Amino acid sequence: MTDPSYTKADVELFVDLDRVTAALGTTPCLIGAGAIRLGADFNWGVRLDRVTEDWDFVVRMETREQFAELVATLVAENGGFHRSKVKHRFHHRGGGTLDLIPYGPLEDPSGEIQWSDGRRMNTSGLSVLDEHHEERQIENVALRSATLPALVGLKLLAYYDRRPGITRDIGDVQAILRDMEDELDDERVIAECLDRFSSGDVTYGEAGAYLLGRNVGRVFPDRDREVMVALLENVGQPEDPTLGHALGYSYSELDERKSELSRLPAFRLGLMDG
Repeated sequence: MTDPSYTKADVELFVDLDRVTAALGTTPCLIGAGAIRLGADFNWGVRLDRVTEDWDFVVRMETREQFAELVATLVAENGGFHRSKVKHRFHHRGGGTLDLIPYGPLEDPSGEIQWSDGRRMNTSGLSVLDEHHEERQIENVALRSATLPALVGLKLLAYYDRRPGITRDIGDVQAILRDMEDELDDERVIAECLDRFSSGDVTYGEAGAYLLGRNVGRVFPDRDREVMVALLENVGQPEDPTLGHALGYSYSELDERKSELSRLPAFRLGLMDG
């Protein structure tokens, strides 16, 4: 049995966050690389190539005042957290770091929030977490965590918003697609991939990426799915100004790089087929 991907200090952070949010009648949802880390401890056969020590949570909020109350409770004497220079980041007494992003009716305009310092943050796609989440029991605390299709879609939307300067999100997506080769359901491959196999659009080695794309396409509304499809249209091609270098930097062999890049077009087809 392998060691869990969390520490005692992480559990203490989860407990304090759960205690504070439960008292205010809300439930945060884990996203980002941390959700993938915990997923690997359960039923996801996915491991990232990078390590992150931060825990990213989102929480549905009706108003700015409600979120301000949550923050005040987090940083109160018995809350367990203290503020940082970044509005949505909090340091835990055990040494961990929490990023907490609100979404929901407080967004103005929809899909965006503005912090008190004037900085804006894209929250597109977060509303899918209202339905697409899983419950995870981490020792003595129950956590809500995004499903894998929701996470992948959110990472693509995050990359769209942050590119070309920040590439970690698309790198995480590529690592997930690579691991999907080992997670194939043969019955589903037969039911959903044969037409694409016959047309030559998808190979068996790309089936995992294609099927995950279909899953993501079924989770997100049309406006978000269209953004993802457009983002991946020219992946790896000379006219691609961002994805090519973002994904190709770590592969020294041309054939290996082509194999890595081929999964994203298959994933894109899955997005389109839904």
